[in-house]
Amino acid sequence: MRLLLFIAFLSLVSSCKPGSSEEKQTNSSDIEFSADKFAKDILIIDTHIDLPYRISNESKEIDVSKDFNTGHFDYPKAINGGLNVAFMSIYTPPSLDGNEAFQAANSLINLVDSISEKFPGKFQLIYGPDDIVNKFDNEIIYLPLGMENGSPINNDLENLVHFYNKGIRYITLCHFKSNEICDSSTDDIQPHGGLSEFGYNVVKKMNQLGILVDVSHVSDETVEDVLEITKDPVIASHSGCRQLTPGFPRNLPDHLIKRIGENDGVIMVNFGSMFLNSSSASNANKMLSILNERSVEVGSDEGNKLMKELEKELPIQSSVDDIVDHIDHIVKIAGIDHVGFGSDFDGVSYLPEEVKNVSDYPVIIEALKTRGYSNTDIEKICGKNFLRVWEKVANK
Repeated sequence: MRLLLFIAFLSLVSSCKPGSSEEKQTNSSDIEFSADKFAKDILIIDTHIDLPYRISNESKEIDVSKDFNTGHFDYPKAINGGLNVAFMSIYTPPSLDGNEAFQAANSLINLVDSISEKFPGKFQLIYGPDDIVNKFDNEIIYLPLGMENGSPINNDLENLVHFYNKGIRYITLCHFKSNEICDSSTDDIQPHGGLSEFGYNVVKKMNQLGILVDVSHVSDETVEDVLEITKDPVIASHSGCRQLTPGFPRNLPDHLIKRIGENDGVIMVNFGSMFLNSSSASNANKMLSILNERSVEVGSDEGNKLMKELEKELPIQSSVDDIVDHIDHIVKIAGIDHVGFGSDFDGVSYLPEEVKNVSDYPVIIEALKTRGYSNTDIEKICGKNFLRVWEKVANK
């Protein structure tokens, strides 16, 4: 039944513009709404889950087919939350040089391969949006790959071909530090003023290959440069709205949210508390400054330990309403067709009190419903918007 509903949805998408009067409004005859049931009846896509890097740093092997207390992602939680498509983040720290980053990225890709091979009835690698259409199954969690930090390209455009062939379908151009491709939003050193000359060629090659350009982490000037040159819609795989977190450069300002909407791109809202409200963002900025002063890398074991110590004086807290505030703001600036979920699960230490892992998408759906979003709009936010963009880039 679920497969038939999904196929019916795809035929509607191909014949109607999103939000048109011809599109079926699923909320008009609702008598009683169940967020848990709704989450399992629709497509949910999360574009940023940091499970691979987390597993690589664990001292013991994690069986992600079973429920475990620590961590944000595993099979039972994903099934309970209605998650269908979980982009696995292939993250390499800025501290690694190009060759080391290249090797590290390949190692993480192999790790995700091993999950799919070990649990074929539960997880499956996919390589494009058509794989979702052809293999949609509510018992399988599909695992496409996104690369966080373009350093593994190692100054060689042929490595883009290599990573495309390995399954990479989006690339976040940099991370917390500027690299040879572009300037980072969180680095005091801005050597390129946006994209480098090599970075322009990287974007062009990504367009040719059908790899989504991800503008999370990059500087405002880099976003501007990308939007000037790209022929494809772009994504922000795990970002938020700077208007709601003044002084927090990782989130996007309104004029770039608007431009990404005009580009037909999509902004995937990060669930991390530091991205969600001004007090948490301010405290996070203070923490990051302390880490930089002590030359401690963000995301490292030492960095996480230090942040844990600092949170006593610099609390980072949020609620599910904060997530919906960001969705509201993006809808206001760019429109309902340009927002989605990019949780950053397993990549952030602080989450909303009600949203702790991948079983909690229904909590967000319930909050969206309470705010007055229609079922059709919620389906767009949960997965249709990103799917539209991915199809446009992949199926040129």
